[in-house]
Amino acid sequence: VAVTKRCHSLPHLWHRSVAKCGWEPNMPMTFNTDIVASFMLQKTVSELNESIPKLEFDIYEEIGIPNSTVAVNFLQPSGASNWTNVIFSVVPYPKYSTMSSTWLSILRSHFMSLVVQQSTLQLTESLFGNSSFFEVLKFPGGITIIPPQAAFLVQKPYASFNFTLNFPIDKVQDKTNELKDQMRAGLLLDTNEVGASLWLSSI
Repeated sequence: VAVTKRCHSLPHLWHRSVAKCGWEPNMPMTFNTDIVASFMLQKTVSELNESIPKLEFDIYEEIGIPNSTVAVNFLQPSGASNWTNVIFSVVPYPKYSTMSSTWLSILRSHFMSLVVQQSTLQLTESLFGNSSFFEVLKFPGGITIIPPQAAFLVQKPYASFNFTLNFPIDKVQDKTNELKDQMRAGLLLDTNEVGASLWLSSI
């Protein structure tokens, strides 16, 4: 899928966008904002470029919190035909306002639900179809996701430790049972003595 080289002006009645166009496949993606997430749409980059203001508005309607706005940062063509990875950020609005810790906690919970349940954002279907593969790329303080546990966990663990896996959280959460089995075997523990939490570290 070719990337459109033309940037469109993004007029909004309700906020001033900071979206970027013209992403190149080899261009490094850097984020100056604290909250970044992504999802997939079965649309080409050129199709989405024509509707960025509406896309930002739809995302905000789904996950927006007070004193914030949504900006689409990159439209990244996927290897699959006609699929695009939409990378967006949630930023303070007005510019120097503050998003409260309470609302950030609510947003964190919403993001966790989208990742764990792989539910979709309710976007304008005639323009964008259905979203899929929601992923959190950056969040203040990180995000901890506890997968469903098959066994009862003790309230206070005798010991805990953490390690880093260089994979997106949605790729790991389907492998938690296998991961716990390997830890149980390595630590010589029973099945009900091992639990796991997934934590998205802040970038």
